[in-house]
Amino acid sequence: AEVEIAKANLARVKAGARAGDINAQKATITRLAAELRGQIASQRARITALKAEVRNAEVDYGRYEYLQQEGAISASELDQRRLKVDTSREQLKEAQAALERTIETLEEQQRQAKATLSSIAEVRPVDVQVAQAEVDGAIAAVKRAQANLDLSYIKAPVDGQIIEVITKAGQIQDIDGVPRIAKIAKTEQMSAIAEVYQTDVGKVRIGQEAVITSQAFSEKLRGKVAEIGLQVDKQKVFSTNPMANTDNKIVKVKVILNPEDSKKVAAFTNLQVEVLISTGTQ
Repeated sequence: AEVEIAKANLARVKAGARAGDINAQKATITRLAAELRGQIASQRARITALKAEVRNAEVDYGRYEYLQQEGAISASELDQRRLKVDTSREQLKEAQAALERTIETLEEQQRQAKATLSSIAEVRPVDVQVAQAEVDGAIAAVKRAQANLDLSYIKAPVDGQIIEVITKAGQIQDIDGVPRIAKIAKTEQMSAIAEVYQTDVGKVRIGQEAVITSQAFSEKLRGKVAEIGLQVDKQKVFSTNPMANTDNKIVKVKVILNPEDSKKVAAFTNLQVEVLISTGTQ
């Protein structure tokens, strides 16, 4: 950019005035002002929407805080609503800062444009080229500011529910060198991983019915075998009987719960359960 400006200054020394550049400069200034006003209008609309999101998130959090105090929901569900409030506030704060920067840029460009316009009659056309380069640089700066604003949004890679908040506002949490904010699970479709003894896995087939039970809930949940593992592992889930064998070899079998039962245990991620698969044999 500095080289181009130097070339324009050199051309200004060599060149003479050309007709029509004054009107062209006026049109350029008008276009720039309109573009900057459009940026401000867009960001103000974004701020209005973010304020509404913050209000909704705060109301939602207040309701969930009451429910959590009453024991109706888990702490992780309340954390999810708190994260939503914090995220909405941060997005609003960044949007307001971006608007202030845009307004400052607009006012500065307007001052420069008026100064250029007042003296344009005495300026040779190539001087207009220098002014145009400065205008283009200002437009690029506004676009960079808009791009930075877009980068302030946090988007989840998948649809789901936040089950654990890892990073609080103002913190940076790295796991294996990768920044992590929260854990998200697709709780609308719950599944159970059954450890089937390697001697019994030959009886298991895709699509077989299964019943899932646990001390955490009273109902018997139902599902179907969806996946059968391809490797033998050591047993990781053990009986409470101290005499039970703890060196069994197992194969992991994934059971997908029926949709209506998935809703009942959506808040029980990583819960230990018992799975009974109907293989048609004793």
